[in-house]
Amino acid sequence: MLDTKSMHALNNYLAGDYIRALREYHELGSILGHKFFHANVALSLTRLNPNPEIKALIRDLANTQQYDLLAACYADELVVSLTSYPDRITTTAEAIETILAQSLKPASIILWLADEQFPQREKQLPADLQQLQEQGLEIAWCEDLRSFKKLIPSLKKYPNKIIVTADDDILYDKYWLARLVINHIANPTAITCLRAHSVKLNAQGDFLPYQDWPKQISAEQPAQHHLFTGCDGVLYPPGSLHEQVLQQEEFMQLCPTGDDLWFWAMAVLQGTKIQIAEGDNLRLLHVPGTQRAALWHENVHGGRNDTMLKNLQATYPEIITRLLTDINQSAHQELI
Repeated sequence: MLDTKSMHALNNYLAGDYIRALREYHELGSILGHKFFHANVALSLTRLNPNPEIKALIRDLANTQQYDLLAACYADELVVSLTSYPDRITTTAEAIETILAQSLKPASIILWLADEQFPQREKQLPADLQQLQEQGLEIAWCEDLRSFKKLIPSLKKYPNKIIVTADDDILYDKYWLARLVINHIANPTAITCLRAHSVKLNAQGDFLPYQDWPKQISAEQPAQHHLFTGCDGVLYPPGSLHEQVLQQEEFMQLCPTGDDLWFWAMAVLQGTKIQIAEGDNLRLLHVPGTQRAALWHENVHGGRNDTMLKNLQATYPEIITRLLTDINQSAHQELI
């Protein structure tokens, strides 16, 4: 099986598919030891990112026998950020354990909790969650920003870091973070996600109903009309969101239950495109019993998403102008 995977990696490299090649060499290295595929990872990395600084760093690391090049080059820049709330807190540790077990370890894994929801702080947290602090989890406290807590406090605390958001109800595959980062290397200015929908407008330039949008799309090129969905994880490079993103009164009024819509709108305003990660789909599982009261039920089937999209359009009409340009550019690229 490993011989077959190694051959696949080589074939992808020779075919110029450096994203898949790097991903496969990283996975092989995490199984057999990174020193065995050090040169393969180095070649794939420099093909994806020809930055002279990266090449120099790889040479320096080789001299010190630091063989996990992906971690050495990018781990210190990575922060995984998530949030939870009382109804989910008893199962949150299950999701975080899968983040702690990633093949690529981030510099920080931070769980934001609201003081209003846990007035006694750690005393109200399950023992298994508290014990994860010994493995590297940071538990931090903030005001109750609802689902926006997964990103807003981290944007303030780590303005120059790559922030990857996760959900408290997903069991993440071992290579989840590496896959996001490898695709980020190929498109460093884009927001990278694993799952996205295609935003659709009618002839008048208004949003079509959310339920009518094509779901879970695939696309080779990044685009602004890709709406990332946060459950599978989203990677935000520094400066990828408009500074308005931090305006609490604004997002609580316009998108009170739609953090993904707000963050996407701020990406469009900033001129940032969204890249859907390439490769075979990862199967991300939900923590058992967490979906009965999931927020997306009301947002999608209750029509809240359509209301929040109208709010965004009314407040930021330039979003529509940017989307029309982006959609036309994407259509032109498909014809070339």
